[in-house]
Amino acid sequence: MNDSDGLFQSWLTIEKKSKSQKNAISALNMACGTKYVESWPSKMASRSYSLERVPTAVRRYMMLVVLSSKFPDMTEKELKDLVCNLT
Repeated sequence: MNDSDGLFQSWLTIEKKSKSQKNAISALNMACGTKYVESWPSKMASRSYSLERVPTAVRRYMMLVVLSSKFPDMTEKELKDLVCNLT
Protein backbone atom coordinates (compact mmCIF):
# COMPACT_ATOMS: atom_id res chain seq x y z
CA MET A 1 0.00 0.00 0.00
CA ASN A 2 1.34 3.38 -1.02
CA ASP A 3 0.50 6.51 0.98
CA SER A 4 -0.50 8.26 -2.24
CA ASP A 5 -3.10 5.59 -3.08
CA GLY A 6 -6.70 6.53 -2.58
CA LEU A 7 -9.16 4.73 -0.36
CA PHE A 8 -10.25 2.19 -2.96
CA GLN A 9 -6.72 1.24 -4.03
CA SER A 10 -5.51 1.04 -0.43
CA TRP A 11 -8.46 -1.16 0.56
CA LEU A 12 -7.95 -3.52 -2.36
CA THR A 13 -4.20 -3.79 -1.76
CA ILE A 14 -4.73 -4.67 1.91
CA GLU A 15 -7.48 -7.18 1.17
CA LYS A 16 -5.48 -8.91 -1.57
CA LYS A 17 -2.70 -9.65 0.93
CA SER A 18 -4.92 -12.20 2.65
CA LYS A 19 -7.57 -13.19 0.07
CA SER A 20 -8.34 -13.19 -3.60
CA GLN A 21 -9.90 -10.16 -5.26
CA LYS A 22 -13.11 -12.15 -5.75
CA ASN A 23 -13.24 -13.08 -2.05
CA ALA A 24 -12.47 -9.50 -0.98
CA ILE A 25 -15.35 -8.18 -3.08
CA SER A 26 -17.63 -10.96 -1.83
CA ALA A 27 -16.83 -10.03 1.79
CA LEU A 28 -17.58 -6.38 1.04
CA ASN A 29 -20.86 -7.36 -0.62
CA MET A 30 -21.88 -9.44 2.39
CA ALA A 31 -21.00 -6.68 4.84
CA CYS A 32 -22.64 -3.88 2.87
CA GLY A 33 -25.50 -5.55 1.02
CA THR A 34 -24.07 -4.67 -2.38
CA LYS A 35 -23.68 -6.71 -5.57
CA TYR A 36 -20.29 -5.71 -6.95
CA VAL A 37 -18.58 -8.19 -9.26
CA GLU A 38 -14.94 -9.16 -9.69
CA SER A 39 -14.48 -6.64 -12.53
CA TRP A 40 -15.47 -3.73 -10.27
CA PRO A 41 -11.85 -2.56 -9.73
CA SER A 42 -11.36 -2.02 -13.47
CA LYS A 43 -14.59 -0.01 -13.60
CA MET A 44 -13.34 2.08 -10.67
CA ALA A 45 -10.03 2.63 -12.48
CA SER A 46 -11.88 3.91 -15.55
CA ARG A 47 -13.62 6.43 -13.26
CA SER A 48 -10.29 7.55 -11.75
CA TYR A 49 -11.26 5.77 -8.53
CA SER A 50 -13.97 8.34 -7.79
CA LEU A 51 -16.05 7.25 -4.79
CA GLU A 52 -18.83 9.73 -5.55
CA ARG A 53 -21.32 7.00 -6.55
CA VAL A 54 -20.17 4.48 -3.95
CA PRO A 55 -22.61 4.05 -1.03
CA THR A 56 -21.59 5.36 2.39
CA ALA A 57 -21.67 1.85 3.87
CA VAL A 58 -19.07 0.71 1.33
CA ARG A 59 -16.81 3.70 1.97
CA ARG A 60 -17.06 3.08 5.73
CA TYR A 61 -16.21 -0.60 5.27
CA MET A 62 -13.14 0.31 3.22
CA MET A 63 -12.10 2.96 5.74
CA LEU A 64 -12.30 0.45 8.60
CA VAL A 65 -10.02 -1.95 6.73
CA VAL A 66 -7.51 0.74 5.78
CA LEU A 67 -7.47 2.55 9.13
CA SER A 68 -7.14 -0.68 11.11
CA SER A 69 -4.00 -1.47 9.14
CA LYS A 70 -2.60 2.05 9.60
CA PHE A 71 -3.50 2.27 13.31
CA PRO A 72 -3.28 -1.27 14.72
CA ASP A 73 -3.34 -0.03 18.32
CA MET A 74 -6.82 1.47 18.01
CA THR A 75 -9.76 -0.60 19.22
CA GLU A 76 -12.58 -1.55 16.89
CA LYS A 77 -14.89 0.87 18.68
CA GLU A 78 -12.37 3.72 18.31
CA LEU A 79 -12.02 2.96 14.61
CA LYS A 80 -15.78 2.80 14.08
CA ASP A 81 -16.25 6.10 15.92
CA LEU A 82 -13.52 7.70 13.81
CA VAL A 83 -15.04 6.43 10.56
CA CYS A 84 -18.51 7.64 11.55
CA ASN A 85 -17.09 11.06 12.34
CA LEU A 86 -15.27 11.20 9.01
CA THR A 87 -18.31 10.26 6.94
